[in-house]
Amino acid sequence: MPRREGKRRLATILFIDIVGSTSIASELGDAGWRALLIRFGAVVRGRLKAEGGREENFTGDGFLATFDHPAQAVRAAEGMVEDVRSIGIEIRAGVHTGEIETIDGHIGGVGVHACARVMSLAGVSQVLVTATVKDLVVGAPFRFREEGVHELRGVPGKWALYALEEVGDRPVPGPIDATEAAEARTVTASNVRTARRRRWLVVAGALIAVAAVVAAAVVVTSRKPPTITMIQIDPTGQITKTIADGYFSQHHQDSLWDQSGTIWQGTSTQVVGRDPVTGAVKLTLGLDSEIENGTFGLGFGWASVPKTNDTSSIEKVDLVSGQVVASVDVPGPVRSMATDDRSLWTVTEGGVLARIDPAHMQDVKEWNTSATAAGALVPAAGYVWICDCEHGRIVQFDPRTGRETRVIPLPEHGLIVNVAEGGTDTVWVLDPQGSTLTRLDPKTGAAQQPIGLGGNPVQATIAFGAIWVAAGANVYRIDEKTLRQTTIPIPDPAFAGSIAADAESQTIWVANCGCPR
Repeated sequence: MPRREGKRRLATILFIDIVGSTSIASELGDAGWRALLIRFGAVVRGRLKAEGGREENFTGDGFLATFDHPAQAVRAAEGMVEDVRSIGIEIRAGVHTGEIETIDGHIGGVGVHACARVMSLAGVSQVLVTATVKDLVVGAPFRFREEGVHELRGVPGKWALYALEEVGDRPVPGPIDATEAAEARTVTASNVRTARRRRWLVVAGALIAVAAVVAAAVVVTSRKPPTITMIQIDPTGQITKTIADGYFSQHHQDSLWDQSGTIWQGTSTQVVGRDPVTGAVKLTLGLDSEIENGTFGLGFGWASVPKTNDTSSIEKVDLVSGQVVASVDVPGPVRSMATDDRSLWTVTEGGVLARIDPAHMQDVKEWNTSATAAGALVPAAGYVWICDCEHGRIVQFDPRTGRETRVIPLPEHGLIVNVAEGGTDTVWVLDPQGSTLTRLDPKTGAAQQPIGLGGNPVQATIAFGAIWVAAGANVYRIDEKTLRQTTIPIPDPAFAGSIAADAESQTIWVANCGCPR
């Protein structure tokens, strides 16, 4: 079969991987290792974005990225070496400039292979570059040390390599103390898992797991909580009511749901049920501190409680009495859960998808998926969509065939899936950092032109012919047909951190999270 021709271009390639990843995984265990990798991915992607790099592949314990300019890649590599030390990780890096070939969205070619071999020769916390890179960055504030001439396995010729020693007047850091690194890894893994256990309030039909993306922007201050707790908006975009009743979603995004004729609001200690017309509190439900995830749907509340390292219990909660009426064990830890019109769906951190019969509380079926850093889970158009956001992709799974239909690469990292059912399923992707909203075809996965937003978008819902985005100082209303935007200012100093719609009462509700604007 003839070889497919791909597009060729000149680029600077960066390879990195974690030094001693196998021993670290053994040290932390599966759950701790996954938690550490999530933080590692966030740190590396932050540096890539800052230096203008493009992630081409995530290998689990390493990255392949490309840059338009070699100086960007060198700066990114040095920054990554420095950045990951704070979480107890050390990496090695290789940088090379050459032609690469792109076939079916994947890059390859001799240049990519050469860069991989260069990285494999690098030491702990070391950045190795080829002579090509060194020559191209002449005049940049880098100082290199000769590392000799090497043969690169599988690559023709002999290659002169150089180690980066300084960037400006700042030396590249050397290896860190092993004891300090181990302590930092343990703390990082624990913090990631603890943050997830606290964030159980998740719902299909709204953006889920947004707190992981915006957490860095949420700073707890000593000021008194704002007076306003809830804001009501009508379908035209007019604010019709503000409420100040002490039930405050302080520093909690994604804390509103519409279910069973009630607007449910999550606070730090309880879930409050409000009348969708008046906003008055009808009942309250206490929170179990061990809850790792949760949602509302099919007339009940659903909570995931950890049992063992790889098992969780799904509890079915009556929304009148607040009592657990049934439970079933599923693979765990549960990273996300959602309902459609007949089933409850859960997905673990490792990508195990489960479908549960909510009437009989039986674990109907389990599938392994490739979403090994699963985030948002949303069923729509006969498929289950899993945002494998840490790996920059969305997995579309068909439960009828038990197979992944397609994997959709995300144009940016940290994007969150949103699905709503307003007659027809629509799938949207929100980028809180880039302030954009993009519509995907739920059957083909094709992306439309991103819609630019302002402020700090953290959650969205679809209702009354529009997409409503909670974005800090404003709520944005985007007409589904014309995509025309209307800005709805939120009374200062309230911060629109959560949003939900109630179709029967024709109301939009916004919760103030008290986050700094």
